[in-house]
Amino acid sequence: MGMEGTPKELEHKEEGFKIKDFPMPKRPEVESKHPLEENKFWKNQQECLAYLDELMKQGRLVQWLRSDIADGHTEDEIAQKINDTKNSGQLDQEEVGKIFEMLGIKQKTP
Repeated sequence: MGMEGTPKELEHKEEGFKIKDFPMPKRPEVESKHPLEENKFWKNQQECLAYLDELMKQGRLVQWLRSDIADGHTEDEIAQKINDTKNSGQLDQEEVGKIFEMLGIKQKTP
């Protein structure tokens, strides 16, 4: 019995699903974590994260500060974390100033 012709009922019909068959659920409107208008605070976030990556390559322990910035914590939380990082000896005053400036945060003096 040769395989010259396949019976019609055995032919595989390529019929994929259409995207419209599965509409995307609407995402609920989520309140922003911080009330700042359209994340202007994070305008230089990527630049700052890259800077912290460089410090980490130098062996600095700044990964929790970096993750807080990446996660979009509030300005006050970030300022506190930057000061804690400085107080633990992982950042000097010049680096702290640079990070505050990059993120556009007013530096609070404890």
